[in-house]
Amino acid sequence: MTTMKMSLQLLHQELKGSKQEKSIKWILESLDRAINLINNYLRLAKPGIPNRQLCKIGELIERVASFYAAEFSSMGILFTHSYSPSLPLLSVDGDQLQQVLANILMNAADAAPSGGSVNLSAEYDQETESVRISVRDTGPGVAEDVLPHIFEPFYSSKEKGTGLGLYVCREIIHNHGGKIQVVNNSDRGCTVTIILPKIDIS
Repeated sequence: MTTMKMSLQLLHQELKGSKQEKSIKWILESLDRAINLINNYLRLAKPGIPNRQLCKIGELIERVASFYAAEFSSMGILFTHSYSPSLPLLSVDGDQLQQVLANILMNAADAAPSGGSVNLSAEYDQETESVRISVRDTGPGVAEDVLPHIFEPFYSSKEKGTGLGLYVCREIIHNHGGKIQVVNNSDRGCTVTIILPKIDIS
């Protein structure tokens, strides 16, 4: 939108004194209102500062799994979950992390066909001293031209999507000092991985 506004401003200068000047000015004012509206919307969607507490990720995985198991079953999707028993404690906002997992799992449910599967897992990566939480589905995967934009606000490949779900997920994970990534699987479907750093509680 910034590029569009700059182009219109240049055009407005070129058309000064012409019949079209008034129309270009009206378009510029409308664009300013749209930009302000979008910025206000983004501020509302932006998650707050994490209320960090020491969290057992295995217990969080169990809570999320127990909540969504019946829903996946009713959709004809096989839902499984697993986690390493040696997962370290993490300093996270449990509610925000559950919000992220809920969004990713619902995306996976939308993607996976009836008879497909979704797996939620967590493991500890000793090399990077981080916990990796992954959601893997057997859907069609993400189109290659969509992947680079998947975390952009208001970008959605869904007909009725707002384009804010994964954007908010990314903001929450970044606020925790972590990373989130989406890759297509070699066979079918895609995997969303959240990487959260371990903390030193000694």
